Amino acid sequence: MFATAGIAHFVFPTIFLKAMPPLFPAKLATFLNLLVGAIEIGLAISFWTKFRQVGVYVSIFLLVIFLVLIHSWHLLIGRFPGFPEVSQAVLWLRVAAQLFLIYWFWLVRNE
Repeated sequence: MFATAGIAHFVFPTIFLKAMPPLFPAKLATFLNLLVGAIEIGLAISFWTKFRQVGVYVSIFLLVIFLVLIHSWHLLIGRFPGFPEVSQAVLWLRVAAQLFLIYWFWLVRNE
């Protein structure tokens, strides 16, 4: 999951940049998009190494940050230029999925 998402940040940056809140200037948004893509690829690799537990904790942190900075922005502030029309139900499902992923990573952190 993280590997695919990380690669997508590099291959399809426009999709991710459109989801960024407008408070981020374009250059910062581009940098953050590439940084997150690299982190996600690193996390995917970490799950098969001795750094698995670190990867799980960083994944939880990243999921919380996305929930706060991106998903809540879409729900509370609304749509912004370039971001496709998405129903409130879909946005809430995305938040639920994010919470599920945080919980799931928390459960498997010591396995």
